[in-house]
Amino acid sequence: MGSLGLSKQLLRKRYKDLRSTLVGDAKIQLDHKICERALELIERKSQSPDAVWTAYMPIKNEVDPSGVIETSQSRIRWAFPVVQNESMKFFIPKNPQAFRLGVLGIQEPDLAHSQEMQTHDITGCLVPGLAFDKKGGRLGYGKGYYDRFLQTFKGCSVALAYELQVTNEELPRESTDASVQFIVTESEIITCS
Repeated sequence: MGSLGLSKQLLRKRYKDLRSTLVGDAKIQLDHKICERALELIERKSQSPDAVWTAYMPIKNEVDPSGVIETSQSRIRWAFPVVQNESMKFFIPKNPQAFRLGVLGIQEPDLAHSQEMQTHDITGCLVPGLAFDKKGGRLGYGKGYYDRFLQTFKGCSVALAYELQVTNEELPRESTDASVQFIVTESEIITCS
């Protein structure tokens, strides 16, 4: 493993440890604040009546986007990722129970009860991650699924993150690492440069 890979590995551990300190009511309150801010941005970016956004099912103490989804589902259709081979495809479940455990141990839409969305039909994407820098750099879990998706995605990309996940220093990047356009924390919406 090269020095960049080692540096990313150490950063992943650091930010996982930091994020794991958020528990109970404190985490719930932070999630609520982040979702309120994210909703403002999403509604500004969703002028079309048939707006489709992607979300994720939270794992490992990620920001829970359910507050955004529940508040906006009458105006925005929500699609969720399904990992297939080395890529992600997004599906809109026909009902809230239309999920199953996916190959990575994450809840995914049940394909028999979901509608596939083409990338060009997606308005925006909520992006999970371990750490972000203010230029939009993202440190994920190392599998590259969101990086591959975001490299060709033309819509709005929004990271949901706790303040402790955002650094003023640039994160180490490789040519395959994709950036986000916005980062929403409990205290601000950061427009990335």
